[in-house]
Amino acid sequence: MGIIPVSGAAEPYRSRAKATLAIIIANIIVYVLTSYSSYFISTSSYWVEKLAMVPLLLLEPSEWYRLLTSMFLHADIIHILFNMYFLYIFGREVERSLGTGRYLLLYFSSGLAATLFHIGFTPIMGFENLIVPALGASGAISGVLGAYLLLYPNRRLTICWFFWLIPWCFTTTASFYLIFWFALQVIYGYARLGSIAFFAHAGGFVAGLALMGVFKKKPFEEIAKPPETMPYHPYYEYYEGYLIAKRYAEATLGSTARTILLILLTILVIGEAYSFIAATEASAPIYIYSIEAGHSISSMVEDVAVYQVGRGVIFSPVNSDPRIVLNRLYWAGLLNDESDKVYTSYTYSKTIVSPIGGVPVNIQLKAYMKYDGNGVLVESHGEIVTDVLQIADSRVFVVRNQYFVYNISAEEQVTNIGQRLIMPSLFLPIVFTVTAIIIIYRKKQPRYKPISISYRYDYEYI
Repeated sequence: MGIIPVSGAAEPYRSRAKATLAIIIANIIVYVLTSYSSYFISTSSYWVEKLAMVPLLLLEPSEWYRLLTSMFLHADIIHILFNMYFLYIFGREVERSLGTGRYLLLYFSSGLAATLFHIGFTPIMGFENLIVPALGASGAISGVLGAYLLLYPNRRLTICWFFWLIPWCFTTTASFYLIFWFALQVIYGYARLGSIAFFAHAGGFVAGLALMGVFKKKPFEEIAKPPETMPYHPYYEYYEGYLIAKRYAEATLGSTARTILLILLTILVIGEAYSFIAATEASAPIYIYSIEAGHSISSMVEDVAVYQVGRGVIFSPVNSDPRIVLNRLYWAGLLNDESDKVYTSYTYSKTIVSPIGGVPVNIQLKAYMKYDGNGVLVESHGEIVTDVLQIADSRVFVVRNQYFVYNISAEEQVTNIGQRLIMPSLFLPIVFTVTAIIIIYRKKQPRYKPISISYRYDYEYI
C-alpha cells in the first residue's frame, strides 16, 4: 500500500483482539491451501477461477458465494503479507473499541461495499472489469482503516517509505496518513492506473466511515479530579482539571481533515452519479468470446475477449496469437453481419488500413462463420494469413504473411448489463457515501463531562 506504518502509540489493553487474529489465521490457511502447488509464491489459476469475484458471474445467484470467498483469496505472497500486516496494525484497536460483534459486522460489510463500489464504477474503470477476477481482503481492511480514522485521528504513527530498499521514516498523525492514502485510491481510480481495484479500496474506506455513524463507541473512562500527587501516565491526560482516558481526547477530527474528506467524498458522489447515468446506456448485448489460435493446431493458445454491440471490442485477449486473430476479424468488420446468417466456407481477401499507425495490412481468410439474431459472430473456425505488426522504439514493423489457425465461439451473451448489474450495485455505495458525508460534516469536538467514580491506582479502565 505504498507508505507503510511501522508503529503507533499502544494502549494498555484488557483483552486480545480475537476476531482480528482469527481473520488473519483464516486468510493464511486459505492462502496455503490455494498456493501450495506453486510453492506458496502465488495462488493457482484454478482457485482464482473458482473463488474470485467476477462481476458478470454475479448475475447468477448460484455464484454469489464469491462475494465472501474472494475476501479470503490473495494473488501472491506479497499481496497477503501486506494485507495481513495492515489488518494486524489497525484491526486490533478497532476491534477493542467496537467489540467483536460490531467489528466483524464492520469488516464483512466493508468487504461487500468494496465489491459493489468496484462494480458500480465500471463505466469509469472500463467495462473490461466485468470479466476480470477481483480478489483479496483489501476492501474489508479499508473499512477498518476508515473506522480507525474516526476513532483515533490524532494517534501518532511512525511511517516508513522505502526507496531502493532504504527506509525513510517519519512520524505523523493517523488522520494525515489515512486521508492521504484514501486520496490516492480516489485519484488512481479516476486515472485508471494499473490493475488494482482502487475504487474497491475507496468503497471499503467509505463504508468504514459510514458504519461508524451507526456504531457507538464503548464509553471512555473519565476519572474525578485526581489527587495532587498523581504521577504522569502516558495513557491519560487532563481536561479542565479532570483526568480522562487519552484515547477519548484523540477522537477529534480537525477542520482541515474534515474539509479534505468532504471534498474526496463529494468527488465519489459525482462519480457515482456519472456511473448511474452511463449505466442506463449500457443496454447493448455483451458477448464473451472464447478464442483458440496459433500457427498450427498443436500450438493453439486459449484466451478470452469481450465484445459489445455498438462499442466494439472492450476487452482484448492477453496472448498474442488470439489477439491477432480477433483484431483481424474486428478490423475487417467481420464481427458483424446479417442476422441469423451462416457461411459454411466464407472467404475474405483484402488489404485494410490498421488503426495502429495507419499501416496497410493484408488479410486472407477462409473459415466457417455463424451470426446470431443480432448479427454478431457467435461461432467461427478456419485459417488466416495476415501481416503482423510489431512495435519497438515507438516504431511499427510489419512481418508479412503469417499463418494462423483459429477457433472462436461466443460462450455467453449478456443483455442490459447496466440495469441488471451496474445500477443495482450503485445503490448501497450512494447510501454509504452520503452517510459518510453527513457524519464527517457533523463530527465535532467531543464533550467531556467528568463523572464521580472510585479511583483505581493501577490506572486500569473501570
